Amino acid sequence: MNINLIRERYRERARKALNKPAKYGVDIDISNFVGRGERVSEVDIEGVRERVEKLGIDYRLRTMKYIQVDNYIRKMYSKMKGVELYSLEEAFKERPDLIEKYFWRLINVDEDKYTAAAELYGEGGYIIVVEDDVQVDRPIQTCLLLSKNQIIQAPHNIIIVGRNSSLNVTTGCTILKEVASIHAGVTEIYLMDNANLTYVMVHGWSQLQHVRPRTAVYLGNEAEYIDYYITFSPSKTLQMNPVVYLDGDGATAYLSSIIVARGMEDVDIGGTAYLNKRNTKAEILSRVIAKDGSRVVSRSKIVGSAEGSSGHIECDGLLLSNDSEIVTIPELIAKHNNIRLTHEASIGRIAEEQILYLMSKGFNEDEAKEIIVRGFMKIDIPDLSGEMRKTIEQAIIVASRGL
Repeated sequence: MNINLIRERYRERARKALNKPAKYGVDIDISNFVGRGERVSEVDIEGVRERVEKLGIDYRLRTMKYIQVDNYIRKMYSKMKGVELYSLEEAFKERPDLIEKYFWRLINVDEDKYTAAAELYGEGGYIIVVEDDVQVDRPIQTCLLLSKNQIIQAPHNIIIVGRNSSLNVTTGCTILKEVASIHAGVTEIYLMDNANLTYVMVHGWSQLQHVRPRTAVYLGNEAEYIDYYITFSPSKTLQMNPVVYLDGDGATAYLSSIIVARGMEDVDIGGTAYLNKRNTKAEILSRVIAKDGSRVVSRSKIVGSAEGSSGHIECDGLLLSNDSEIVTIPELIAKHNNIRLTHEASIGRIAEEQILYLMSKGFNEDEAKEIIVRGFMKIDIPDLSGEMRKTIEQAIIVASRGL
């Protein structure tokens, strides 16, 4: 089929959805951000490095990199055996087969105004393709940054991991300058049979950004997906709900998120897993910290439809000020009598005796609180590589400062 014809059909659907609110979260008038701001013609790479490393990501690591500042794209170290890296625009020209097979296949282009805007106004995005039987040792780094006022940055990303292959991806999303803009990236991920992907995303914004990522994942037989999301610098509003389709026997998904909300931030975050085949397993874990008038809604949903499948939801909240609010909404749906679905949730505060105990060991009060918060944020996920674990631990250290 003609690629241009495919694109036009998607755009026709998108135009009809430009005013369609998302199901959850604060509704934003995106017309204030479309077609505004000057185009970026060059980027200060040293400035990018400084901002990304403030997220806890080791930018100095010599590995394949995709960098996008507003609409400006730069790839670095793009040669890696068994791995191909394209911008979306390159893929349309060089790999139309990928576009036809994987573009807008997991997410509906007319799901809401943000997916519609990504198709109509978005630029860039990366496509990563890992061949069959390839073990990628070093994590690929993708960096998405905002630098212009009143724009919508909406890249469309696609990750394809072939059979019996493994990949680690670290994504840092942040700002180069204090700007009022929207980040609404779309990411579609495909893991073929026995493939493995660890996907770590760290967000660090300011109180001027609206953040609306859209992510969906397909898992084949025995595939494993590990998702670790951390956000610690407050945006103005944030809403996301990644969806994982476990469509292969024995597939496994771990979705974890660490949310630090402060300064009147409004966060609506979730995760959804569909256990569609036999012996599939999903865990959705979250740690939420709220202070300074922020509000967080934490949603989790697991739908079990196949024999032998299991799922668990765990949400813990830490309320650090009386003017903040945390809401947890776990949802379990069973459609087969031979499955096991469980959930647990708790919301509390830092215990005074914990602070006093640490102070008796020589720490001051602020240091004691930071140690407690850092321990609260830790989520132990199996099978993390050393480099990915290091990234997460460093991001948690950064996130716990000043709480």
